[in-house]
Amino acid sequence: YFKPDIKIVPITVSFGKSETLADIGYGIASALRETRREAIIIASSDMTHYESQADAHLKDSLALDAIIKLDAAEMLERIQANHITMCGYAPVAAMLTAVKELGAKRARVVAYQTSGDITHHLDQVVGYAGLVIEQTEESAQVTLARAAVEAFVKEKKVITPLVELAAELSGEAGVFVSLKKLGELRGCIGTFEAHFDNIADEIVSNAVSSAARDPRFEPVAEWELPLLSYSVDVLTPPQPVEDTNSLDAKKYGVIVESGHLRGLLLPDLEGVDTPSEQISICRQKAGITADAPVKLYRFEVKRYH
Repeated sequence: YFKPDIKIVPITVSFGKSETLADIGYGIASALRETRREAIIIASSDMTHYESQADAHLKDSLALDAIIKLDAAEMLERIQANHITMCGYAPVAAMLTAVKELGAKRARVVAYQTSGDITHHLDQVVGYAGLVIEQTEESAQVTLARAAVEAFVKEKKVITPLVELAAELSGEAGVFVSLKKLGELRGCIGTFEAHFDNIADEIVSNAVSSAARDPRFEPVAEWELPLLSYSVDVLTPPQPVEDTNSLDAKKYGVIVESGHLRGLLLPDLEGVDTPSEQISICRQKAGITADAPVKLYRFEVKRYH
């Protein structure tokens, strides 16, 4: 109605064998390649139906984990093995095959709720999720952080990075690992100086701490894992500065020190636009009064997603 030049091609499929659903996906991908037209592929489905909130969280997380990996076969296997009442599994499976064939790398959950979150009746709920497909692969740093969190949350196990480390995971540096759940901070722990002799071990340690030991949050539950997004900041060594003229809230992180008290804030954070705001937040975090004399340090980060 609003965009008459946009054409919609509806494909209705309620169930089918995995091979049939894959063939539909391959067909969609082939048609788009041949026509060379830009298109958006949308698959529609609810998640778990009429189970308790706790069961819906667990079952939906199993399905979402497979969808994030663009693994249609794994999703179908989990749905059958765990009796997941995801009504639109067939179109989702076809879509996953199509986008993977067209070069997609991963999916990301951007919204998740159950009906119980609205009605507060938690004995029988329906789950709803929204995901977007992405063409870019996540960095090695984020892949390692994700693996560390998932191993610890699922098995209480701290993973050991490979002996032969890639160049970007070797060397020593401070590291912060930030977790967000559907866009909201879920944990952030880091070190401004290296505690290990390589960045990989630094990432693993701080990823686990972000998920399990951030005092502002409850430990991450297993059902939350598919809803998390990660960023890893690798820090340069702190440099002392005389005043705020040498600071830039977008470029530099800040460390504020007064005696044994020390507060740190990463750069380029949403809602923090000036060095004065950075310093004020650092004072609050460290328990440093507004009139106490302080030493200032700045650092840069390389941020990985």
